[in-house]
Amino acid sequence: RDEEVAMESRGEDDRKISVAIQELLSNDNKLSQALLHPSMTLLRAMFEVPDYSETPRIAKWTMILFEGHHRSLPLLQWAIRQEVQGCIQSTTLFREDTLPSALSSHFLKTVGHAYLHRILRPCILRMCQSKNLYEIDLSRPGGSKSNVKRLQKLVQTILRAVFDSASVCPVAIRE
Repeated sequence: RDEEVAMESRGEDDRKISVAIQELLSNDNKLSQALLHPSMTLLRAMFEVPDYSETPRIAKWTMILFEGHHRSLPLLQWAIRQEVQGCIQSTTLFREDTLPSALSSHFLKTVGHAYLHRILRPCILRMCQSKNLYEIDLSRPGGSKSNVKRLQKLVQTILRAVFDSASVCPVAIRE
């Protein structure tokens, strides 16, 4: 029951945020100007001490605001710079629950979903329809060393599909 109440509350919060975002998009008010300012000062200050459980939702609505003003690319560029500058170890780059990581994830899901579906779907369908095994862990059922070559060939096929599709990759991702 508590989970249902929390989900209803979150849904109501999303509706309120959506209305507020629509208002920001439709009105040329000082708050939207401050949020969208190229210096990103207000945005940076807003996320200095975030509640990490809310980071994905904050990222989603921030991206919607910026997309509505055709400013998602500068936002993403800023987010990437913030992530790189704030990263202590290269192994944690875009792997922690940070706003830049969540913004990048939301952007790529939104912009890249149809592209990846179109490019990877044929490869994945062929893999699923084949009777080939790809398990290489010898301790698991079906695992064998002979599957390594098959898996390498599959990965090469997938990578070739991605690299060969660079010309149809969404411009926003290429930039």
